[in-house]
Amino acid sequence: MITTKTIESSLARARRHEDAGRYRSAHAIYDALLRADPSNPRLHARKGLAYYLANHPAQAVHWFDLALALHPRAPVTLEYRALAKELLGDLDGALRDHRRSIRQGEPDPDSYVNIGLIHEYRGKLSLARAAYRRAPSVAPDHELARNCLRAVQARRSGHPVQPNRVRSHRRQRPKRTAAP
Repeated sequence: MITTKTIESSLARARRHEDAGRYRSAHAIYDALLRADPSNPRLHARKGLAYYLANHPAQAVHWFDLALALHPRAPVTLEYRALAKELLGDLDGALRDHRRSIRQGEPDPDSYVNIGLIHEYRGKLSLARAAYRRAPSVAPDHELARNCLRAVQARRSGHPVQPNRVRSHRRQRPKRTAAP
C-alpha cells in the first residue's frame, strides 16, 4: 500500500509538471500512483484535471467519470467535468453537472456564472439573469457575476450572444509567482 506522504509528494511533483506545461510527465506520475492505488478517486480526478488543463476535454471527461464512479458526490470533480463537457459542446450535460455540483456541496458562485453563460449563449436571457443573481447570494463580492448580470440586463431576450463572447468561465489554477 502506498503511504499518504508518498502520494502527497508525488501529487506536488505532478502539479509542478502541470504548472510548467509538462502534462506527459504529470500523467506518468498519475499512472504510477494509480497502479499502486487504483481505487483512489482523487488520483482519477487529478489526472482528469491534467487532461482538462492540457485542452484534452474528451480524456478529461473519461477520468472525471472514473473518479465520480468511485466518489459520486465530489462537487469539484463535477464542476470540472461540466467545464470539459462545455468544451466538447455538450451543453445539456454541462448544465446537469453544474447543477449537480451545486446540490452536492457548498454552492460555488462560479457554477452559477457558468450556468448563466450557457443560458446566455443559447439566448435564454431570463434564465441567465436568474443564474447570475444567485452567484452574489453565495459570494457577495463576486464581480464577474455582477458584470455578467449587468451585461445581460442590457440585452433583449431572444438574441443569441455575439460569436466572439467568451462562452464559459473557466477556472484556471492560479499562476505561481517566484519568491522574492
